[in-house]
Amino acid sequence: MTGSRARRRTSPARACACAALAGVLLLPAALAAAESPSPFSGYGRRGAEIWVEVPRYTVPVGEAYINEYRIENGWGFGFGLMLGFTDVLAVEGRVVQSSHDVASTDATWDLDHAFVGVRYTFSPEEDLQPFVAVGGVRLALEEEVELQSSSDFRRITGYGAFVSAGVDRVLTPRLVLSVRGDYYVMSYSREFIGTDEHDFEGNGRGDGAGISLCLGYRVPTW
Repeated sequence: MTGSRARRRTSPARACACAALAGVLLLPAALAAAESPSPFSGYGRRGAEIWVEVPRYTVPVGEAYINEYRIENGWGFGFGLMLGFTDVLAVEGRVVQSSHDVASTDATWDLDHAFVGVRYTFSPEEDLQPFVAVGGVRLALEEEVELQSSSDFRRITGYGAFVSAGVDRVLTPRLVLSVRGDYYVMSYSREFIGTDEHDFEGNGRGDGAGISLCLGYRVPTW
C-alpha cells in the first residue's frame, strides 16, 4: 500500500475530528448563552464571530487541473473569523482545506484556501440574513504523500479573487448557522518540487467553487 493510499483514508477522519472539536468548543458557549443576558442588540452583526465549516465540498474547474493535476471533487473543512464594524458591513478571513483524489492514479492532493474579504449582510433586523462577500484568495495545491525525503514534496501556489453568497440563520444571540457558496478565479504562479522553487510552467488557471455548512459563535466585543 502506498503512502498516498494510506493518507487518503485519514482525510474524512480529520474532517470528523475537526467537527467534533468544534462541537466541544461551542457547546459550553451555547449553554452559557442560554443562561446569560445577550450582549447584542437584536440580530445586528456588529462585533466578532468565529465559525467552523464542516462539511466543505470543493469543485475544481480551472484549466490547470489536467494530466498529473487532474483532481476530482473533494470534501474538507475550514475555519473563519469575522469582524463586524456595523450591522451590515464586516471584514472576514477564512482558511479551508479539502482533499482530492486523482482518478487515473493513486495520488491524492490537498487544496488549501486562504480567503480575505469584505462582507455585506442584508436584513440585520431579521433572524434570517442573506449576505455577499468579495475579496482575495491564496490557493495551494499540495500532494499528499508520506515524505521519504525532501525531494518528494510537490506544491503549486497562486493568487486570485473570489465572490461568496449565502444565508445566516441567527439561532440565538450568540449562535449562527450558515450555508455559503464561493466561486474563485485565480492563477497558479509558483511551483515547489523538493527544495526547488520556480515559476509554474503549466496552464495556471486554478478556478473553482465550493459550498460549506457553518456553525458560528458571536464573541462579545463592542
